[in-house]
Amino acid sequence: MESVLTLVSEEAPAAGIEIKRNRMRRNFVYVLFGAWATLTLAGVASGYWQISLLEEFQATGMIDPDEATLSDFIHGGIGILQSIIYIATAVLFLMWFRRAYANLHRLGLTYLRHKDDWAIWSWIIPIISFWYPVRIMNEIWNETGEQAKKLSPDFQIPEGKWVIGIWWALFLIDNFLGRILLRSAFKEETLPQMIQSTELMMISDAVGVLEAASLMYLVWAIGKMELSLVEGVRRNGGRVAKD
Repeated sequence: MESVLTLVSEEAPAAGIEIKRNRMRRNFVYVLFGAWATLTLAGVASGYWQISLLEEFQATGMIDPDEATLSDFIHGGIGILQSIIYIATAVLFLMWFRRAYANLHRLGLTYLRHKDDWAIWSWIIPIISFWYPVRIMNEIWNETGEQAKKLSPDFQIPEGKWVIGIWWALFLIDNFLGRILLRSAFKEETLPQMIQSTELMMISDAVGVLEAASLMYLVWAIGKMELSLVEGVRRNGGRVAKD
């Protein structure tokens, strides 16, 4: 089925279309993901410190109580800040994700797989959350680039769509590790179990940083396409609402 872009006159190929900017949401996502990744790397270092203390206690039966208290305080504090920033990041990312998908609907692309509300619900509903979000991300990448290209023929679609697959694989791995960590949290009765749980948390954090890096690239690349799309719509007779 043809989009509105192909149905309007050649003189004003975007006449009657109004899309909304997504730049502010994108910038907030950058900042929050960067802050979360930095804290997560600090969490990895803190976890290594905790393992060193636990192994020292396991080997000698002795530990500096002040150092142990400081380590627990820092590790716990990082964990709390991570959780707060993660929640804020998730909310802002969903706002960006939904706006990016909704703009494609505003262009009149009637062949899209889902309504724009599914950009939110796809993450929430069990089972389908394993593949709907990545399917929508693929549509956002493909269609934003194609429509930007139609309105601005000189625009070059960024390379790196394959990063979507890496991002989603890391997301699924991170979620799997999170489930294991949640179960092991209730079984930390011995020093080896505590060490193993901390090591698993460090691995999960490292995967999370890679996931954040890949997602930041996707947000950057799609954001570049969105900027070209916005300019193309405005230049060709459409309207652009503020963030």
